[in-house]
Amino acid sequence: MSTLTTCDNDLECTSRRIMDTLSKHCADSTPMNDMPNYYSISTPPQFRHVPIELAHLPSGWIIGLQGIRSYYDISRLHWRRSIYIRPETLVVNPVEMTVTCVIEAHWEWRNPNKGLPWVEVAQGKLWYDHDFKVKAEEHLTISGKDTYFLSRGKLLRKSHEVSRQFC
Repeated sequence: MSTLTTCDNDLECTSRRIMDTLSKHCADSTPMNDMPNYYSISTPPQFRHVPIELAHLPSGWIIGLQGIRSYYDISRLHWRRSIYIRPETLVVNPVEMTVTCVIEAHWEWRNPNKGLPWVEVAQGKLWYDHDFKVKAEEHLTISGKDTYFLSRGKLLRKSHEVSRQFC
């Protein structure tokens, strides 16, 4: 998990706090009960986690808080993970109300018979509303398609079926 503590202005401090909080929510030990507190209510929040090779496609977005919560619940059902945000990669854009960074996710199967642990590196981006609530969240896997967590085992086929439902 990250500890992003230093910042130059209020927007950057708020962004770092939100990124830190969301990364803790991604870790499997944090309860999801207060997750809605971080997402926008002015518009249905959007979420996407795909290999960077698919970033040009407009599909793959999960829309709505219930869908985002389901994504996290499904990933927690199959894997444990720890998240590390590379602080030197954090870029806050106050004009566009975005923050980007590079994230390392250390994945481990809950059932160790299914496979070995691995590391996924992703480019993360958050879009905010004026209340600093997340409008959209995107994770693009940059460490290769074989490290994208849904490419593990039979879940790849299921993820394609699920992503078609959300497109």
